[in-house]
Amino acid sequence: MSANKIQIGGDHYKTDYEPWDLIIKWEIPFLEGSAIKYLTRWKDKGGLEDLKKVEHYYIKLIEAISLGYNVPDDAPDAGDLDRYMKANKLDSFQCDQVEIFATWNRREELEQGLYDLREYIHQREFEQSLGDPFLDVEGAPV
Repeated sequence: MSANKIQIGGDHYKTDYEPWDLIIKWEIPFLEGSAIKYLTRWKDKGGLEDLKKVEHYYIKLIEAISLGYNVPDDAPDAGDLDRYMKANKLDSFQCDQVEIFATWNRREELEQGLYDLREYIHQREFEQSLGDPFLDVEGAPV
């Protein structure tokens, strides 16, 4: 049986193209791969907490660059990345964020992505504070 057919805890991975498939195929490094995993599942599992984990990965990755971390050599081709995003039904924000982590080559791209993520989190927290009926208790859309 394929590992993709096994789900341990929850049911947030429901496709034949899971985060680890993209990460393995394109040899995406740990920090970037972990962020992609949390971006992909945040609505179906961890809510705002998962987005805050992505924020933490941005911070660590930017810190690592200042210590000499190098840009990954290869990035997924656009067609394969698009297939991943469609298979996982990612919204436009998730797609933009996943693309940054999968294809970045300048620190400024990460800094802009972090800024955009923080704005997105802030907006979700604001909506949640108003009791937005379209958000669950974790801050994920329902």
